[in-house]
Amino acid sequence: MSYFVNKTDGSVIVVLDGTKDTTSTSLTLFGRLVQNYGDQTNENFVRLLENFSLGTSPANPITGQLWFDRTVNNIKVYTTDNTWVTVGSVIQGNVDISGNLEIGPSGFAVKDLDGNVQITNSAINGNVSFYSNVNGTSTRVLHINGITGLVEVDANATANFGVTTKLYVDSEIQRATSNGDTNLLANVAIINANLVARINAESDLRANITAANAQIALRDTITRVNSINSAIDTALTANVDAIYSNLAARVDQTSAVNTAMIANVAAANARVNGANVNITAVNTRLDSVNTAIDIALTTNLALKADTLSPTFTGTPIAPTAAFGANTLQIATTEYVMTRSEFWNGSRKFVSTADPSASDGANGDIWFKYIP
Repeated sequence: MSYFVNKTDGSVIVVLDGTKDTTSTSLTLFGRLVQNYGDQTNENFVRLLENFSLGTSPANPITGQLWFDRTVNNIKVYTTDNTWVTVGSVIQGNVDISGNLEIGPSGFAVKDLDGNVQITNSAINGNVSFYSNVNGTSTRVLHINGITGLVEVDANATANFGVTTKLYVDSEIQRATSNGDTNLLANVAIINANLVARINAESDLRANITAANAQIALRDTITRVNSINSAIDTALTANVDAIYSNLAARVDQTSAVNTAMIANVAAANARVNGANVNITAVNTRLDSVNTAIDIALTTNLALKADTLSPTFTGTPIAPTAAFGANTLQIATTEYVMTRSEFWNGSRKFVSTADPSASDGANGDIWFKYIP
């Protein structure tokens, strides 16, 4: 009895008894009573575990099947469109992104705007948060409120270049105020100095970033120009070599054509000469034929009688005139013999016997003689 293997979509694969099905899927399906199936069964399990890991796609895939493409180190799935679609990627080490990065359906994007990084959350009232591993704990260190647009930090600054919160500044001002105007002024001066230093540091950082971006752009430009020049040199060399090769081939072809043309002209001349010889032979034969015709005509004409007072020789013949004709037509012997049988319209018979009732007709004459 055949095995009926039901697929998830309801279609059925029929495996006949005593057979191995290697065309319905990428695996080998065994029918009842098949022997020596252990190796291929184990291979089926291994291929499922490794997702058919190979640089080329597996044969006879079915919808939903996974394949690990070694050429790109990605997992792919076989879709209803009969195509392999990448469903994931393997990330090792740092991630270098060229161009813009858009994440998810809500419009979160990271863009490169002339060397500056722009982080956009297009969701209405959407927040943007940055997390860092602080002493082994994932901690939100910076938060941008999507409703108010305010930048919030989750810890107060402990160094001159740290970003602090408004609450911390207010508390410090309050503490300074409580300690007297001197401490307040001193603290304000320190804060102002810190702010100036922070602004100067940020300006220097921006200048350094701008210079670094310029250097990167310049290096990229130089690299691209060098690459273009190298490609142009390679293309020019290849084109010049091809032109020289084509010219040499054309020269060889021209020489071969000239040789062939000379040979063809010589062959044509030989054929013309042969044709001339044949024409001469034909003319000679025509002359001979004309001479023979003239001789034959002369001989045949000599045998013909003249139309005026001809003299016949041999046994000439002529058409027999109709019975009773009385014209200038020649009377042949046949006419004479026929005519001699009649006497004034009656036939005459000459015989040694008596006539019978069936001989002759009324008016005929019968001559009987005894020898």
